[in-house]
Amino acid sequence: MKIGLFTLAFFLLAASSGANGQSERDYPRKSVRILVSFSPGATVDITTRLASKFLQERLKQPFIVENRPGAGGLIGAQELARATPDGYTLLACANNTFYAHLTTKNVNFDWRKDLTPIARMVGGGLMLSVHASVPVRTLAEFVTYAKANPGKLNLADAGTLNPVTEEIKSMLGINLTSITYKGGAPAFQALMTGESQVQVLGLYQAIALEEQGKGRALVYTSIPRHPKMPHVPTLSESGFPGYTGGFWTGFVAPGGTPTGIVRTLNLAINALNKDPEMVKFYEKNGYDTYDDTPAQMQATIENEVQRFTKVFANLGVMPQ
Repeated sequence: MKIGLFTLAFFLLAASSGANGQSERDYPRKSVRILVSFSPGATVDITTRLASKFLQERLKQPFIVENRPGAGGLIGAQELARATPDGYTLLACANNTFYAHLTTKNVNFDWRKDLTPIARMVGGGLMLSVHASVPVRTLAEFVTYAKANPGKLNLADAGTLNPVTEEIKSMLGINLTSITYKGGAPAFQALMTGESQVQVLGLYQAIALEEQGKGRALVYTSIPRHPKMPHVPTLSESGFPGYTGGFWTGFVAPGGTPTGIVRTLNLAINALNKDPEMVKFYEKNGYDTYDDTPAQMQATIENEVQRFTKVFANLGVMPQ
């Protein structure tokens, strides 16, 4: 009798494993939702909508983009964390999603357990930029002006404290008043109108700010100078040797998503980053691209979480 029960259990396990394997090999068999954790017009939104078309062509199923902006990307992440881990609900997010718990109370997910990294998509350095009403043209002039007018310059934040921004403020020794907006696009609009006077921007926004005469970039947070804005010096050459900081966007699935499904999506996204049309778009907008495995993306997140945990601890920033 014991042998019979053992044999039955073995065949049930084998059948279950075969069914799961078949499910992973057949993925996707229906439409896939991609939640975007930022508002329309943000970098994550724009690149995800382009990616959805490529993924649909490659994987032969619709990839439907749904915006879930708010709380600096946390609303979308929290919805994903509650989703079934079957590969049919994904999240396109930015790197701040993974260390939001350092600055924000009531984060209702643990990224290590509830989110499964798939692949990074695009990223790059950031431009510390000011509105045209701020009477400065260099970083040194900006620091002098900010110190002479403590707290009088409004800094546009896209939902949560940006650790790169906070790190720069600390290094420069300046006091800016942070104003929180519901995403990068509303924050940028506030800078364009002069409602806020300072923002750390993605490259294409910094270019638009200058081209429209609404302001100027003062310093770049990565190395070397960006070829699309070669007149903007880096922080590294402005008194902070070796400094780099920036952003990246990527795709994640709910925790517990089968590894076969994650691998299928990872390969598709990495192929997307090599597609000639997408490469042309990335180059036009000055984006860096990646070719990560899920494990490499996980390691990148771990390194950034450790880095910014120390940054916020040193600054005395507590979750609010």
